[in-house]
Amino acid sequence: MRGLAMPLAWERPVGAVLDALEIERCAAMGMSLGGLLVMRVAAFEPRVTRIVAMDVFYRMFDALEIRLPRTAGVALEFLVWCRASGVLDAAVSRLAARDHDMAWKLQQALAITGTDSPHELLYELERWSFAGLGPLVRQDVLLFAGERDQYVPLRRLGQVARELVNANSVTTRVFTDAEHAAEHCQVGNLPLALGAVRDWLDETEERLP
Repeated sequence: MRGLAMPLAWERPVGAVLDALEIERCAAMGMSLGGLLVMRVAAFEPRVTRIVAMDVFYRMFDALEIRLPRTAGVALEFLVWCRASGVLDAAVSRLAARDHDMAWKLQQALAITGTDSPHELLYELERWSFAGLGPLVRQDVLLFAGERDQYVPLRRLGQVARELVNANSVTTRVFTDAEHAAEHCQVGNLPLALGAVRDWLDETEERLP
């Protein structure tokens, strides 16, 4: 809904839906940013017993930085650390003016977070991360990644998997160009991705108590 910011604590609306429908056990899947939000749900909502992240999404900063030169990304994060609000507003506005992809990402992120300026957005995005939540996840987890994802670095797949130290099980899947599924959320071959989800759900269903 226009003007309504998305809460980071996604376990709250999910919990409210489970309460309303009297659901005691379910699987949950998150797509794109939902790959981060569904992992938060797993950390705090035990009624969700199986999790699919399509694709894995470690932190929102990745989506802003992935197409920037490494030096520019490092500089951006340093300015955030310094709380250099005016410099950040000017720098990000210049980036968006010459990069349509960056402009679109900023527009979406401002709407999602309910912030009003680039520096407010970047300060808020520091919170939108999976860092520190891995040990809280105890479910069966399926993590997807595309080898040419335009929002999430492929290295995040291994990082998330390593941080899930208490998960009941962790399954990872990298989709490739040869499968026509290497892009974000496997948009080139959704039947393949959804088939992998179905097969995994069937397999893990057999292990549920």
